[in-house]
Parts: sequence; structure tokens; C-alpha cells
Amino acid sequence: MNFKEWLLLSENATIAQSLKQSNDPSIKQIKSIVTTIVNDFAKNIPEKIKSTFINYYTWNFYISKETDFESFIRNTKDYLMANYPKLISRLNDTTFEPEELTYRANQAADGETILKLDHLGPQWKGWKWVSLNKGFCGREAQAMGHCGGIDSVDSGKGDNILSLRTASNVPHLTFIENDGILGEMKGRGNAKPDPKYHQPIIELLKLKRIKSVKGDNKYKPEDNFSLDDLSNKEELLKLKPELDYKNYYSKTDVNILSDDDIYSMLSNSAHANTENETAELIIKNKSNLSENNVENLLHYCRDKDKIAELIINKIPNLSDNNVYNLLKVEYAKEKDEIAKLIIKKKPELSNDNVLRLLQNAINKNTIAGLIGRDNINKLTDDNVSTLLYGGGSTIQHEIAIILGEKRISELPNRDFVFLLSNSQNIEEMAILLGKDNINKLSNDEVQSMIVKMHGGYKRKDEIRRVMEKYRKFKK
Repeated sequence: MNFKEWLLLSENATIAQSLKQSNDPSIKQIKSIVTTIVNDFAKNIPEKIKSTFINYYTWNFYISKETDFESFIRNTKDYLMANYPKLISRLNDTTFEPEELTYRANQAADGETILKLDHLGPQWKGWKWVSLNKGFCGREAQAMGHCGGIDSVDSGKGDNILSLRTASNVPHLTFIENDGILGEMKGRGNAKPDPKYHQPIIELLKLKRIKSVKGDNKYKPEDNFSLDDLSNKEELLKLKPELDYKNYYSKTDVNILSDDDIYSMLSNSAHANTENETAELIIKNKSNLSENNVENLLHYCRDKDKIAELIINKIPNLSDNNVYNLLKVEYAKEKDEIAKLIIKKKPELSNDNVLRLLQNAINKNTIAGLIGRDNINKLTDDNVSTLLYGGGSTIQHEIAIILGEKRISELPNRDFVFLLSNSQNIEEMAILLGKDNINKLSNDEVQSMIVKMHGGYKRKDEIRRVMEKYRKFKK
């Protein structure tokens, strides 16, 4: 395949995907060498075109087993640099259909014409949107270099393929609709639809059968067509506001929405910076928030603290997973305030709740006081070990204070050794542990602790002195 065929067949997107998905280590090795060579002669061209050069050479070298990369590239680079602007210009001409694309028309399945596009001007004469009246089409897949919708194993109930075709039946776009809601919307090779197709897309969106643009989160969702791609988005939404998925479902009972629907609402609104408003609408109107709903609400919204508070006040009984998601480190600025709300709403805390609350607290003593001594004393040895081993010496010291001598006395000897070995102030830790607990350590455990102690002779001498002070120590 020469470079002209490569561009005109639009195989670059398909091959780029194949290169990315391949596990063959030789491809990475070839691409690394090719990238270095191409970067040297194609410094001033757009990155997207440079990437096309790299994929073209990598794929050719891979399938031909050619090893003299530099000679091959040297003999072809002048052609590429001289011709790519002209070839790309021809590709952007909607009236241009090279002979090489004829086979695509032969591959494409017949469909029912739902919209003719002649009114858009002479360059769109004969173009049309067709409905294939099925959710999967192998022939559309062959013609477009993608999966062709969803196969029968994973078939989405009610899915239907809409295909943008030329006068000679060459497909250019594949959109999936379900009950008037547009999901996956891609070009050849799962590429994002080029702006040159925006006119026919807008005409499709104006059809009464199209209710809203939802998008899809299954494969490369960022390459789906989005309303945000349109320069006249606001003008279109004035005519048909429900095209925005958030507006569409603001008029709908959110209780009938699946977890996937909620996810799509939030992810789509995040692109438009309206996710907080969408989240508040969902929390207010949805009777029961699932654990997936809670996770996605917190993930997509900017005002984590406000949304967390709304969720806590909404859900009667917070599950352990809900508590975990509410306390995730990256979610909120005021984690202790969220912790206080959780404790207030859920007085009967599970061990997992106590563990998460103490792990994530900024002021651990304050949160421990709210959790209560009874709840802390219920922690298992594994829970305590998770707390002790999960932070630095300062946190370990705080946890030791929170646990108190009674709960500490129930710990296995290995935890005493760990706390003493890692403490910045060994004697202060010894006082916290208590003389009785230190005397539980055998002479072998103490000797092993001294031998393994990090920090040089000074710390080894300190642990010896503390052991001699608080227990009978045999040399």
C-alpha cells in the first residue's frame, strides 16, 4: 500500500488502533526507531500528520519485515512531505470519492433512507442518512473499519445503526440510536467525526425521531461526536433543548434510569461544566441511590463536599462502600467535616467504617472522640494492624494514643516490636505501650529488634536503654 492509498482509504485510524492494541514487542521497538527518524525530518508539520507518517512506516516495516529503516524512509520522505497537504485537502472535499473507496460501497449493507441531504448544497447531492434497523452489521463493520455496532452476544436491546452514506452508498459515519437516544457516534476506524460532517449531523439531530445525545462509555468515549464539537451548539439547543441529555432527563422521572443512564448523564454534563447541577437533580429526585450512583456522583462533581453532604442526608443507611467512597482521599477538601456527618448519620459504625474514618481523618484524635471508645475497642487485630502499618511514625503514635493501653494490651507481640522499632521517640512509645506489655516480649524478640533496628548505633543504644528500664533484659 502506498501513502496515497493509505490516506485516501482512511486506514490510518484503523491501523493506529491495531498498532496500539498489539502485544507484539517488536512493534514497539520498530515504532520507537521510526519516531526518532520521522521527528528529524518532519519537525514543522502538524502532530496528527506526523503520527500518520509514523504509523504508516511502522505498519509497513512490521508486515514486510523490512529492517533497513533509514534507507526506506530516506527514499520516500520527499514524496510524503511534498504530497500530504494536497492529499489531505482532497480528503476534506465531501464530493471526492477515489476509486479505492468503491469496495466500501459494495461492502455496505442496504438500509432504509430516513433523511436526504440534497438541500444542504451541491456537495451533498445524493447523500443520505439510512437506518439499518439492527444493532449489529458485519458489512458496516467491514466498510467502516470498526466493530459494526454491538454483536449478538452483548447486543443492546433496541439498538439500531444509522449510517451516513454518499450517493454511491459509501458509508462515512456510524451512529447508534436506541429509542431516539444517540449513543456511540463515530467515523471510520472509530475516529471522531470530522467537522466537515457537522452539517449532515445537525440535520439528523433535527429529526423528530432523535430525542437526545447521550454518548457512550464503552470504547474511546472521547472520540464520540459531542454537541460541544459544534460551533452553533447554543443555537441548536434553543430549537431543541432536549438534545442535551441533562435537559432531556430533567423532564423525566430519574427513578426509571439505570446506573448506566446516571453515569452517562454525569459524564456528559461534566464536559459542559454542569455536573453539579445534574448531580443535585439526581440526588433530589431519585428515590434510591445505588452504590454505583454514589461513586459516580462523587467522581464527576467539582464541589465534592456539597455533593457528599447531600448524599449523606439523602441515604437512610450508608453502606460500607458508601462510607468508603465518601472518604476517598481525592474527593473532598473537608474530609473531617464529612466524617462528622457520617458519624452523626450512622451511630452504629462497622469495623470497616471505623477503620476508614481513622485512616482518612486529618485530626485523628477529634474523629476518634466522635467514633467513641466502644467502637474503637471492637476493632480486630487485623484492623489495628492496618492502621498501624499504613502510615509513618507520627500516625502510628497518634493511633497508639487513640487505641489506649487496654486495647493495645490485646495486640500480638509483633505489633509492639513494630511500634517500638519505628517510633521517633522510643521511650515515649514505651510509656504508651505500658510496662506490662513490654514485659510480654521475650528476650529473643528484644534481641532481634535491636539487631534489625535502623538508624545506627544511637537508636540501638536507645532501645537497649529503654528495654533495661522497663523490663528485665538479658544480654
